Parts: sequence; C-alpha cells; structure tokens
Amino acid sequence: MSLILKVPTTIENGLRLAATRAGVSLDALALDALRERAAQSVNNPVKDVRKALDLTQREMADKLQCSFTTARRCEYEARLPQTAAVVSNLKKLAKQAGVSIESEVTP
Repeated sequence: MSLILKVPTTIENGLRLAATRAGVSLDALALDALRERAAQSVNNPVKDVRKALDLTQREMADKLQCSFTTARRCEYEARLPQTAAVVSNLKKLAKQAGVSIESEVTP
C-alpha cells in the first residue's frame, strides 16, 4: 500500500525538479492535473469499483458510509481507506461489481 502512496508524490517531485531546472514554474492547477494523471496510472481499487458500479464520487461515499472528502481523497491519492468499516464496505461493493481488490486490501 505504501508504494501506491509514493508514486504520485515521486512523480510530482520529479516534475518540480525538472521544472525548476528548466526555469519554469508549476502552478497548483498544473500540479492537480499531474496528480490526477499519476493516480490513473497506478492501481486504484476505489476508482475501479466506483466506475464498475457507474457511481459518482458522492454516491460512492454514501455506499462506503464515509464522507465525500474521504472517498475523493482515496480515489484522488490512489490509496485505500483507513477505517475498517469503510474497507469492509469497499470489499462488499467490489464483490457486487465483480472487481477483484483482494491483492490491495489486507484483512
């Protein structure tokens, strides 16, 4: 799980360094777009389940029984929720959607 968290940060740090060397500044909007692109390139169980069930982020938060912000951060940062109840709900939704997430989720 820690690898999933490090990938977007590593990419962002590399881009910041490259931009600094090139004398170019990266604004917050550009960094958000880069983070989103990086998150798409890593395994993202929350997003995979949400897309398979054709849910919005807000609907996914309701089904996970967590805040919209928590669900969004899990998807945006490509990480798993930290609360056992939310992980349990994610497993149930994954099973319902036919999406395998067992390799990313520890019991």
